[in-house]
Amino acid sequence: MKITLLNYEGPVLWAKSSDSGIAIYDQWNELVEVLTREEFCSFIDGEMKLMDSRERAWIYTEQSQEARQKFSKLFEFLNLNN
Repeated sequence: MKITLLNYEGPVLWAKSSDSGIAIYDQWNELVEVLTREEFCSFIDGEMKLMDSRERAWIYTEQSQEARQKFSKLFEFLNLNN
């Protein structure tokens, strides 16, 4: 399953479940990081930042509310990837 995490006139960060965890990609479809479920939740909670392939730092909670994915969709994504 794939989910857009941040969308500013198009997806800037998106996630896809993989065998090794949750793979995070940026708007250039570059793999940014592979996170565990705990790390993914830390990112969503704003406790950790991710750097995209162009060295831009992303802190989820500092992004516009309108750009962030709905919590219900994030919850569904995590539950489907148990």
